[in-house]
Amino acid sequence: MAATTTRVRWGILGTADIARTAFIPAVRLTDSGEVRAVGSRSREKAQEYAKAHGIPVAYDSYDAVLDDPEIDAVYIPLPNTLHAEWIIKAAHAGKHVFCEKPLTMTYEEAKKAVQACKDAGVMLVEAFVYRFHRQSRRLREIIENGEIGDVLHTDARFHYSFRGDRDNIRVRPEVGGGALLDIGCYVLSWTRFVMGGLPLAVAATSVTDEPTGVDKTTVATLRFSRGRTANVSSGIRMFGGQQATIYGTDGQIDVSQPFHPNPPQGGWPGARVTVFKRGEVLDRSVPVDKPPFYEAVETIQRSILKDEPLPFDTMEDALDQALLMEACRLSAEEDRWVDLPSIDCRAVS
Repeated sequence: MAATTTRVRWGILGTADIARTAFIPAVRLTDSGEVRAVGSRSREKAQEYAKAHGIPVAYDSYDAVLDDPEIDAVYIPLPNTLHAEWIIKAAHAGKHVFCEKPLTMTYEEAKKAVQACKDAGVMLVEAFVYRFHRQSRRLREIIENGEIGDVLHTDARFHYSFRGDRDNIRVRPEVGGGALLDIGCYVLSWTRFVMGGLPLAVAATSVTDEPTGVDKTTVATLRFSRGRTANVSSGIRMFGGQQATIYGTDGQIDVSQPFHPNPPQGGWPGARVTVFKRGEVLDRSVPVDKPPFYEAVETIQRSILKDEPLPFDTMEDALDQALLMEACRLSAEEDRWVDLPSIDCRAVS
């Protein structure tokens, strides 16, 4: 369903910091989008946020954003437990949806959210922005061209040491905090991207953060078809950043920033893609001159305005991701391997 204007008019549900630091700057770098409205459950908070970020309209509810006929699409950076509800409401209002990860808390919620968007004829994109980034396109070319031979294994990690207070959503289980939902979703998405589909089975383990009750660490081993494997780790109480390696029969690819490619900043090296192949060391990096959200936002806007196809089926991808997240959670809770086909017949890759 194409927009009827020459620019996609965005509404933001909530006043989350990621909208300020990542989404709004990306939209403003494009020529095809604008942030028109923000909604909060507090009129004062919405007005303060709108004034601070140059947003024309502030609403005192999320529903008011959805009721605005001049909004084409919404960005949802709400707490994880609210995603499914507001995706479905946005779909019923005829708005395209760009939702922060994880899309929903459960696989059943994801199926309902996807169906609502399909029924309404609107777009639904989970905000794994790396999937749209030129760096990921370069990685796909390297893999498909056979530069490192047959891909057999990938390792991916995403860690940070959270030292904030206990009111932060990252450490509140009642709003979907914890390592798996916050950043473990990235490393699981990555394995599907590299391997081209879902694993057959997963074995995961989680370590509880005693003061808060969320998982502070979740690690997993994944088994794919044709003897391929992956190891992933996520942690919110440890130093480490993001890193991934892809291993093939003839070489390997090291990726310094697989999930949010950035130039050097804060003492961290910039995004690099390095291929090691039979004694050669090859730099396969791409220019990183725009924020990580830019290419995702620009692609979504072109699709809305011009009916250009998205580079992958974002709804099926979201369902695959929700299923894998569910399998990881079950495995960690029950201390066992979980075969994905045993919990859903879609898992047949």
